Amino acid sequence: MKKILWGERAVLLNKKTLVIGDLHIGIEQSMKGVNLPSNTEKMLERIKKLKESVEPKEIVIIGDLKHKIASVSAQEKKEIPRFLKKASESMDLKIVLGNHDGGLKKYLKNFEVHPSAGFTHGKYYLMHGNAKPKGLENEEVIASHWHPIQRFGTGFGTKLTEPIWVEAKLTEELGGNKILILPTFNKLLGGIELKKISTQWINLEGAKKYLTDGTYIGKEEKNAETSNNSKNRP
Repeated sequence: MKKILWGERAVLLNKKTLVIGDLHIGIEQSMKGVNLPSNTEKMLERIKKLKESVEPKEIVIIGDLKHKIASVSAQEKKEIPRFLKKASESMDLKIVLGNHDGGLKKYLKNFEVHPSAGFTHGKYYLMHGNAKPKGLENEEVIASHWHPIQRFGTGFGTKLTEPIWVEAKLTEELGGNKILILPTFNKLLGGIELKKISTQWINLEGAKKYLTDGTYIGKEEKNAETSNNSKNRP
């Protein structure tokens, strides 16, 4: 059973597995022209509240635990050990590596780690999204990676941007399985509109879109702007 925790940017599977993605710990250090405090403690507090409300037995982070891609920044070296210790209190912690998770090996010795292509978890397949899933049968895929957003015109030449949940399907080549794409758990992150997302193995035309509070905002129209441009990949 899958339960989207509206308002929390998290999914609960089978009443015991909490799934989140795209935490990007350390992103504040990369932001130019501003001096933002770390958001890591706020994310830990949100995880603590989720533990109290849904009582999961395990948490699975489906990629991009940290922000710096190839190595580990000073902020990440300081914050990741504490984050992992606190997040795994009273429950198991598993990690799917994302494309930003280079250099994490020594920090993850005490945890179950999976490659970004993902792994089967009962009736579900948990993955990051930067690599194709492997060995799929009829599992529903749960991924993050794309930081999906919706832009709304205001009529005054400006646009509002909101993170969204996306329900879509894989291409027929991969079996046409259902896929749920999560909004980023870290609320500091920007995102990409579906029409600009570059992927050749998800059919986004007709994808259902929901705001983080569960409001249904319609289906995605024909994905005309999709290209293989690397700028459209988080």
